[in-house]
Amino acid sequence: MKRIQYFKYGKPEELSLADVDQPQPGRGQILVRVKAASVNPMDWKIRRGEMKMLSGSRFPRGLGHDFSGVVDAVGPDVERFKLGDEVFGAASIRQAGAFAEYVVADTKTVALKPSNLTFEQAATLTVVGSAAWVGLIAKAKLRAGQSVLINGCLGSVGRSAVQIARMQGAIVTGSCRASGREEA
Repeated sequence: MKRIQYFKYGKPEELSLADVDQPQPGRGQILVRVKAASVNPMDWKIRRGEMKMLSGSRFPRGLGHDFSGVVDAVGPDVERFKLGDEVFGAASIRQAGAFAEYVVADTKTVALKPSNLTFEQAATLTVVGSAAWVGLIAKAKLRAGQSVLINGCLGSVGRSAVQIARMQGAIVTGSCRASGREEA
């Protein structure tokens, strides 16, 4: 299979398209045939070596975490997913590799793709969407009628946070750089 990978931390020039063995799912994991993957700041920070303590230093490393696709194989002890399920999720920080034809992911970081979303839309939700959800809903317990200020409302997490807050019925105020005013 083909995947984008790199052999040392550095700039985008370190990336290459390579033929690699298709991964196999382990206990509690699924193998997903990737239909779409998205880039977020975490990906290039890891590639530059800024998150070594979390990502480790084993090379070659695959690139990318957020993905959507179709379940191609299930590992032992997997009951939530079956072959052919349309899913979206995130590969672990140490494993990465969503910029590939196939990716292995732990089932705890994968969900069924809503039928009203395209694969491309679903692939953008995982890391940034869950960061916004955890902050607003799981931690702050945001409810209808409450006010919330979203700093960086035009960033990837900020855009998700604005939509989640509005969906909850909150009164939303956002801040962004002056250069982004036209976009708001």
